[in-house]
Amino acid sequence: MASTEASSLIITALGGALGALILRSSIKLLGALLARRTPIAIYECACPERLALGDLHHSWGHEVTDSSAKSGKAWEYNLQFIYRPGEQVTGEHTIFGPYINDFGKPGFYRVSYRICGRGFPKTEEPVISLDIVQARFGTDQVLRLLGQRVIRAKELSGEYQDFDIVCHAPGTGVYEYRCAVIPKGVALDKRTIRFDRISVFSHPSIWEAL
Repeated sequence: MASTEASSLIITALGGALGALILRSSIKLLGALLARRTPIAIYECACPERLALGDLHHSWGHEVTDSSAKSGKAWEYNLQFIYRPGEQVTGEHTIFGPYINDFGKPGFYRVSYRICGRGFPKTEEPVISLDIVQARFGTDQVLRLLGQRVIRAKELSGEYQDFDIVCHAPGTGVYEYRCAVIPKGVALDKRTIRFDRISVFSHPSIWEAL
């Protein structure tokens, strides 16, 4: 009888421990999933050209009204170069910036670029290059590429889509989220490229939560 009671107590204790472990893992998993869906920061690509810290900057294109864009406006690429006296800009990137730190600590992050491309054939032609870079010492002179993605013509559906880059960031320094159209001589009389917004998310590992 005593042996049976002891066994029952052990089973109950193990069940309780297992239940607590499952509950803890479930809470951590829910937190990781929520973090993946809740943006740390959102940058509108058609933001005012103030050249302020925390704004996206532009080298090519112009702002357009677009009801399909989240803010009702988008940045449309064209061959009009935006020249700013005294500013050293290579013109390689249509959109770049914001030169701030959205991360704050080491970890995995996801940067989502919402883009619309119309009039493109279903080919392997590279159209847009996206990248994330870190300026480790708070300048744009020492850059470290954290992640990159090339969007091909066949990926552009004619509607706004989210194109993601997942990267590991050390959490120090300042960062840029950049968009470059390839090539700049794209046939714009038949094709349209619009940038809506760039959203930044934490991307914790699901396995670590289990």
